[in-house]
Amino acid sequence: MNAEELKATIKQSAAGSLLPWEEHYLEYHTARYLDTLKVLGRRPGKTLLDVGAFPGHLTLAAQALGFNVQGLTGRAESTPSLKMIADRLEKQGIPLHMADVETEPFPFPDASFDVVLASEIIEHLHFNPYRLLKESYRVLKPGGRILVTTPNLNRWENIFSLLRGRSIHSPLSGRFDESFSSILSARHVREYSASELSYMLESQNKEMYQFERVLVHYSKSLDPLFAQRFPVKWMDRIWPRFRSNLIIEAQRPQGTTLIHPQALKGFSGVYDMEEHYADMQGIARMLTVPFRWTQGQARLLLPAGKAPYQIFHLNLVRLVPERLAPSWWTFGIKDKMITRFSLPPDRGFTGVRMVLSPDWSENGFFPLVLSGLPWKPADHPVADDYEFSTADDRELGVIVGWDGFLREDCRDEDALNNAVRREIQNLDKNESFNPQVHWRRKHHAYDDRWSHLQTLFLRGAAFRSVLSMGKEDWRQLGPGWYFLENWEAGPIRWTSRRAEAYLSAKPGNRQVHLKVFTGDPRFGEKISGTLNLEYSLNRSAFISFGQGYFELPAGVWTDLFLDFPDPLPDSAILRLQVLVNESRVPARCLPDSSDVRELGLAVAGMAVR
Repeated sequence: MNAEELKATIKQSAAGSLLPWEEHYLEYHTARYLDTLKVLGRRPGKTLLDVGAFPGHLTLAAQALGFNVQGLTGRAESTPSLKMIADRLEKQGIPLHMADVETEPFPFPDASFDVVLASEIIEHLHFNPYRLLKESYRVLKPGGRILVTTPNLNRWENIFSLLRGRSIHSPLSGRFDESFSSILSARHVREYSASELSYMLESQNKEMYQFERVLVHYSKSLDPLFAQRFPVKWMDRIWPRFRSNLIIEAQRPQGTTLIHPQALKGFSGVYDMEEHYADMQGIARMLTVPFRWTQGQARLLLPAGKAPYQIFHLNLVRLVPERLAPSWWTFGIKDKMITRFSLPPDRGFTGVRMVLSPDWSENGFFPLVLSGLPWKPADHPVADDYEFSTADDRELGVIVGWDGFLREDCRDEDALNNAVRREIQNLDKNESFNPQVHWRRKHHAYDDRWSHLQTLFLRGAAFRSVLSMGKEDWRQLGPGWYFLENWEAGPIRWTSRRAEAYLSAKPGNRQVHLKVFTGDPRFGEKISGTLNLEYSLNRSAFISFGQGYFELPAGVWTDLFLDFPDPLPDSAILRLQVLVNESRVPARCLPDSSDVRELGLAVAGMAVR
């Protein structure tokens, strides 16, 4: 479709005459429309939902490309114009539905569309852009595509404005002919970069969805005139990421099932559903979905599929007072532990993933048991009212996001390995510690990057036989390790009273060696504990492989050794658990310390020999 064909299609629907504002809008956005349609492609007979359909131009163009189209728009548009557009689309056989895409579900059943088009809408959302993407995921068929178009925050126009000391926002001297917020923002609440949109599609943990195969297209359709001149024109060939508009496409994975909470049967150990509302005594709402608190132990019966490998996605958060220490949680089925992970005091969900076998199901459900250390709000004399009430006498465990669960069915080991690679790639993109987001964690939480993905991460991780504390050490460290510290003797990490690390080993190896510091003598004259060792040949099931006891004086660097009880039968990965008996919190031992971490050993490195 070229520009003339596009304009003819739109004008024909309007009986050949557009309103002046619409004529101007079409002329200005034609190049952007054409770039969007090029990515959309011709798909005769495929179903498409145009979210934010007003003023209907792309809706009509998608129909001209052969799509069976429905439109969805909010109720905030100008009422006369909205009725005109709705009548125009209806005459072309395109129904236009109304919904607030930030707060209301899309009025369609699950898996209704092959394509969702969200063009120039996400930058207008005031409250929750994730909800639009979650609902788009829900109404897409497995394998369906979403296209999101939006102005590029990093466009040349903005860069040059900032370099000249000017604002990237609308000038305050502009006409005051709309509402105050409109003149300030030109109705764009927030614009996004390509990396932000990619994160929102494939790596977020706010709502229960996950897209894959994210592709970014940079459109220069609205580039300013100076972008056609040297040197910007030359730079554009090298760095297209500074063009005016973004077109992001992604796919709902094949074989994924969105499990609504109503499909759970016989769950127990969970309290009634709650929800954080928009105004919480002046504090922005933290969780945007309904949720349930668990007790110290909860049972969740999740519908099982028939695939040989099934990956379940759950969102959990430990929304507790910040002074509480991180806690360990496990998922198991009967006497079998599936995965264990740590949860710090936090304000956002952790996306837990676990691989389950259909052999573990009973009557079509997986009887998962979640267990960990509970707490009681009534036992805490000080409370921030927006977090919890000291009148709450319940024993609380963790919060489970109650907007649904994902089951990803992998038909074979190749499909499982693809899912493993995807999760590790997403982890690599977002592994760096961001103090602006996670500043609370560094006070006493673990630097635990991947235990919530344990059953997936272990299958694809490249473990080494030597582990030196440093920039990449997190790849071999499970829960229980505090943030990296640079000492005069070199980088170290403190363990908590319990910590796990992973190493590779071969049949010829005979022992594990650790280089440790035992801590300030003011913490106590000695430190004691055990080293527990397990091995796995298949990166899934672990077998106990020896234990050693240590008792050391405080204030010394020393070596710890744990000999293998028998030769390894084959190459394997080892899981080493460090368990310390004494509780040593600097803030309790040292009058000038505010360090509330529960310290075990300071470890400089470890190796398999």
